[in-house]
Amino acid sequence: MKNPIISFIPLFSKYSFLKEIPIKLFVIAGLLLVNCKKNATAPVNTPPGTFTLVSFKLNDKTVAATSYDVNTIPAARISFSSPVNKNLVAANISLSESGVGSVPVNVTYENNDNTIVLRPAAALKNLTNYNISVLPGLGSTANVLLNSTYSYAFLTSIDSTDKFPLLTDSALLTLIQQQTFKYFWDFGHPVSGMARERNTSGDVVTTGGTGFGIMSILVAIKRNFISRADGLTRAQLIVNFLKNNCTRYHGAFSHWLNGATG
Repeated sequence: MKNPIISFIPLFSKYSFLKEIPIKLFVIAGLLLVNCKKNATAPVNTPPGTFTLVSFKLNDKTVAATSYDVNTIPAARISFSSPVNKNLVAANISLSESGVGSVPVNVTYENNDNTIVLRPAAALKNLTNYNISVLPGLGSTANVLLNSTYSYAFLTSIDSTDKFPLLTDSALLTLIQQQTFKYFWDFGHPVSGMARERNTSGDVVTTGGTGFGIMSILVAIKRNFISRADGLTRAQLIVNFLKNNCTRYHGAFSHWLNGATG
């Protein structure tokens, strides 16, 4: 391309009045023409399209990482900067239990397909960890990929519904007394009738625990859990075993005894 500044030079010899105009003005004018020409021919560089995750909401609450006490049918709304390519959703967005496997979900769209709404197809388990993953293969309708992995964890709430029939205070007290008595009565040693130290003690019985057992027998008779005759028979079995099979030391029995031999 011919330099515009050089093209001005013959004009000075042809038209004398141009000599009165400062040469600097012609230089500036020439540079402007060159610059305009370059701008007109240079290609326009447009930035590549972007596709980003804008927000993640669980039950309409914005969350960053982990949510707690979430109901068993939550709605996760995942919003993006551009409309989502629906064909890529199934392979790149998932709900899993404790990061393992895949939980069936229902997917709908909002906000002109910029927002994905994810709901479990069935109620989730109570008090269980779940994870929602968004993989980088997800893309927009303009074929721009996400190129980042996002993960959101949440813990479902405890199931607070009643699991057993409700009891009155009186019925609850009766049940506690009856079950406490049953430990000493049903789990008493078959030979001595004495109370075992614990449910893994085998033949090891305890004199202290047997004292509690005898007191529970009195309550059981009073509350009609057992008959007076049954209570007397068990008490006599314990007394006779201590008297005939066990050695006393300065008048006292050992704390632990072999319930079969004494």
